[in-house]
Amino acid sequence: MIRREDKRIKKRLLANLSANGYEGLGLTSNISRHGMFIASPEIFPSTKEITIMLAAADDIFTIKGEVRWSIRSPFRFARNTPGGMGIRIIHAPEEYIRFVDHFHKPSASRTAQA
Repeated sequence: MIRREDKRIKKRLLANLSANGYEGLGLTSNISRHGMFIASPEIFPSTKEITIMLAAADDIFTIKGEVRWSIRSPFRFARNTPGGMGIRIIHAPEEYIRFVDHFHKPSASRTAQA
């Protein structure tokens, strides 16, 4: 089993996926500095490099990734999406890293209670 480098954050973000002329949409269910899971009707083969554009509020992050594994399932991860892919991030902009790190910081209310 592949061990994750860091904890995933449950986050649903719209993802535009592209590889070899194909463009499609997906929805993240979790993200981290080094990887993410994207539910998508289009499943790419393992080791396939893809470009992912994530929409997060007013930001759009362009990320290079590699499909590490995929799954097709009789249940749905998101509406009309019968499968998804585990993605290892090859390159992400610093703004994406700061976005992810924001969710790992303790809130002021939790810090005050300690």
